[in-house]
Amino acid sequence: SKLVYEVKGQASIRAHFAPLAYQVTVVAPEHGELTGSASGTYSAQDEVRWVAVPAAGYTVDQWIINGEAYASCYEALWSQVDRNLEVTVTFKPTQTQVVLKMEKGWNWASHGLAQPVSPQNFLQEGVNRLQTQTEELYRDSHLGIVGSMDDLSAVEAFKLYTTQPLTITLDGERYPAKTTSFTVNQGWNWIGYPLERTLSLQQ
Repeated sequence: SKLVYEVKGQASIRAHFAPLAYQVTVVAPEHGELTGSASGTYSAQDEVRWVAVPAAGYTVDQWIINGEAYASCYEALWSQVDRNLEVTVTFKPTQTQVVLKMEKGWNWASHGLAQPVSPQNFLQEGVNRLQTQTEELYRDSHLGIVGSMDDLSAVEAFKLYTTQPLTITLDGERYPAKTTSFTVNQGWNWIGYPLERTLSLQQ
């Protein structure tokens, strides 16, 4: 706001400024709790911090700030107050079902489960061949399943050859992909994609 005064003589003027005040509202989530900064009035540039604490069997799904959802697997949120804020978080079950839809012929695939998966889970009727970068299993009309293969981890890609379109369903706990690291060797690397969100090629 602006004030206008007519000064008719010598005067001493002093201005006092107060920081802008904003309202922060913390909405209690379901399937967990939100600890940290409480609802209330904050001054501009004050720091607010929250930690999402999921209930047993759940993990962080999204942070919701002023009605906009931000997909994140991180349990902490920090911000400086520069506007009115309404903050909450949603949780999702750690148990999940992975559905792999296969077309006839070769299919690239990976799974997003925390525990390695036995190759036998993929060798259902209609799957004739399963390959990783270093191992292979195939179906022989006389000998049955031929070859050897270790259990498949979430960060390992593989190929399946199917004689018809089919669906493979896997149940288990979600891969905890807050930070995923793996060894990359010289040359080609078959890398799985355990994340639930889409990343750009640059990321």
